[in-house]
Amino acid sequence: MIVSWLVLLFILPFIGIRFHFNDMDGFMDVDQTTSIKGFFAALIFLSHVHAYLTIAPDSVDSVFSVIIGGIGQLMVTMYFFYSGYGVFESFKTKPGYDRSFFRNRFLKTLLHFDMAVALYAVLDLILGTGYPGVNYILCWVGWESLGNSNWFIFVILVLYFISFLSFRFTSGMEGKRRRLVVVLINVGLSLVVFFLLRLSEKQDFWYNTLLCYPFGIIFSCFKDNICRILKKGQVFYPLFAVVLAVFVLLHRSEGVVLYNICSCCFCLLIVMVTMKVKISNRLLIWLGKYSFSIYVLQRIPMMILDKAGVSDNMLFILISLTMTVCLSAGFERIVRAVDRRLFRRNVAL
Repeated sequence: MIVSWLVLLFILPFIGIRFHFNDMDGFMDVDQTTSIKGFFAALIFLSHVHAYLTIAPDSVDSVFSVIIGGIGQLMVTMYFFYSGYGVFESFKTKPGYDRSFFRNRFLKTLLHFDMAVALYAVLDLILGTGYPGVNYILCWVGWESLGNSNWFIFVILVLYFISFLSFRFTSGMEGKRRRLVVVLINVGLSLVVFFLLRLSEKQDFWYNTLLCYPFGIIFSCFKDNICRILKKGQVFYPLFAVVLAVFVLLHRSEGVVLYNICSCCFCLLIVMVTMKVKISNRLLIWLGKYSFSIYVLQRIPMMILDKAGVSDNMLFILISLTMTVCLSAGFERIVRAVDRRLFRRNVAL
């Protein structure tokens, strides 16, 4: 049963879990956030592979489809949130981070993505897929695709560029005033991007979760105040209940504005849970560290297997997963070698 893959995935976060109800320290530790990213990386893989499977609507495995469909775009929300949070945390704590941001965050992400897109271009030649001519031009920035996952990269690149603009615009400011203006610029321009994408012909999933990025920035800016309030048990649990209720009410909303609010609520729920539990699973950490490569490369084995006519669901998942892991590990080694030659500073993506 392919639904067993989901069962296994949802068990993983509980392996090695530790509870700390009276101590919030470390809820944003690298191991914890990487574990969570690893969990959602695996969930995104299962979501993408689901499109290639044949599942009878009245079978036990139909539960797989129901769960994947129910989670939907929430799979990517923590990536947006952690990206915004990480950018602002680095801005607050790392001298010179704002000056090297364009090179070490924006250009590095774009380069890594284009290296992956080049593989899809080669695969397209081999398989003879054939895409419209405009795809071969705009695929390099993620606006179009050669069969690869692209929308998230395009959106995150735009959001990174907004952060770059906020740093440049406020370069003459200092202290809390600068931080506040940086937050306002990120929030304001993210809303502009949201409405522009809404006016475009792109599907809703291009923009119905992107506001989680500025939400992460806001959380980082006011983290000390937020934590001070949430350390009070009489506030934490009622607030958690309220956020959960809002999330449940908005989850099935068809409006993209409401869904963005729902997505931000989901991020806050995950963060509040991690304030009470410590998730640090070695397998999830590994998946989290390789999540970028897994995301951009996972469709290669799926496309090959689909072209080869592999129809057995379990076999399709097993081979796709094995090939994706191997491709990601090799790709990461190449990427790091390229980074060492082209970038002087190593800024984590």
